[in-house]
Amino acid sequence: VCSSDLVRARCDIIGGSNRPEICGTGSKMSTDRVLAWVGVAIGILGLIPIFRDSSLQLKLTYAVCLILLLAFFAFLYRNGRGPQYTILSMKETLEILEINGSHAKMRREEQIRVNYGQLSEIWCRNIVADGSIGNHLIDGEPPDLTESAGGLVSICKRFTTPLFRGQEANILWTYELSDSFPARTEVFDHDVKQATRYLEMIVILHKDRPCRGATLHALIAGDHDRQLRSPSIEMNGTVVKATIKRPEKGRTIRLTWEW
Repeated sequence: VCSSDLVRARCDIIGGSNRPEICGTGSKMSTDRVLAWVGVAIGILGLIPIFRDSSLQLKLTYAVCLILLLAFFAFLYRNGRGPQYTILSMKETLEILEINGSHAKMRREEQIRVNYGQLSEIWCRNIVADGSIGNHLIDGEPPDLTESAGGLVSICKRFTTPLFRGQEANILWTYELSDSFPARTEVFDHDVKQATRYLEMIVILHKDRPCRGATLHALIAGDHDRQLRSPSIEMNGTVVKATIKRPEKGRTIRLTWEW
């Protein structure tokens, strides 16, 4: 919820193959992994008679093979947990087109890499601002799915061909905001929901209303956590830029400026 003089141009990115509302969490073990571990356990029990009756050399051979097998399964298990994909870079550009803040455009350039499984769709969830939001586009095309609930908008892109582990993709999310930046002090938020290597936040102001000052903070559940390195103010005060390497998950990065 935002006060009247603040805006949260925010979007939570969620990806998945079947159920986008839970994909990417990696919190539960899939059925095939459960069966694989059950098979390993049964195999270990089946080796007991062999260990009992075999020679020392054969026992050592079986032991080494078993250790290697367990290490291999542990590797697969570890790589199948955590976020389904990593955001390699996220560049968000908020351009305010009118001097009174009545019209603005948001541009989000995102590069991702799949960590495991297949990724057939990706969502930009919970887009919200003080004013109205419209003209949502993904890579220049209308979203494949759009959901609205309680002032929050979520849009979805479905990949023509699913992405698999190690593959990368670039996605461009754009939308327009009306009557969202009327005050002298405004903010631009980014919620870190996915593992992110690099985040860049840029605000382009109207040429006749330059920036007077800007700060960057990290928040937890809406409460102040700490102040980050101050954004740079460039181009005679018309561009405010902040860069963060590996922002912490669960934090909200808030760029505040006065103009």
